[in-house]
Amino acid sequence: MGWIEYLQHKLSSAIGGLLGGTSALRFMHAKDIKDAFYRGGISVIFSVAFGIPLLAYFGLPYQNWEWQLASAFICGFIGYSAMSAAASYVTIYQKKITIKGRRNVKLVKASTARRKKRTK
Repeated sequence: MGWIEYLQHKLSSAIGGLLGGTSALRFMHAKDIKDAFYRGGISVIFSVAFGIPLLAYFGLPYQNWEWQLASAFICGFIGYSAMSAAASYVTIYQKKITIKGRRNVKLVKASTARRKKRTK
């Protein structure tokens, strides 16, 4: 396999991942444009890395660009969905995590203040 065929395989995987990521964007919205670019980049990287090995694992023709595009679309959709799920989890539970951390800090400060008052 030459360089041109290798680049063609990677390009078709990247395009499929980008299409999969943008189709997932319709269902799972990003907060801002920067977040959308991050998620889209992750979906493209995920599809380039796992698109062709997924076809080879299932015994499908991985030399055909149409199959590569389809598997990369699926991998890009899954990659974008995973990033959206992780981002929404962090967004939902971020307040609980910071409140718990602040409460612990306040308790430590209050206990040291009490000790100082007792020793004086």
